[in-house]
Amino acid sequence: MILKMAVALLGGGLTYSAWLVLFLSTFTLDGLLWQATLWLLAPIVTAVGFAAGAAIHERCVGVIPASFRELFAWSFVGCAVGALAVVWFGPMLIVFAMLVAGTAAIGLRDFMALRGDTGTG
Repeated sequence: MILKMAVALLGGGLTYSAWLVLFLSTFTLDGLLWQATLWLLAPIVTAVGFAAGAAIHERCVGVIPASFRELFAWSFVGCAVGALAVVWFGPMLIVFAMLVAGTAAIGLRDFMALRGDTGTG
């Protein structure tokens, strides 16, 4: 479970880094709509990385893989909650909260799966 969380964290960190490169390279473009769109995409992109990392780990260790959709849902909730919790302290702090909350969400999902209830229906 710890290794899966680490691989998911690596995936989330890599996709956030890609988002950050895009954001910084286009930040000087005029357009509030473009900048707002990029800010709103941060938790989504990071959650995709978490879900991809968790899915890759599951396939590599040979366990029955969860659906990408389920992994994404858990990751997205974690990343979104993390981002919303700290954006008021400074928008560049969201990366730390998203990475912590996304990792926690993957761990919580695995814990719930061990209990037989992932809460996804």
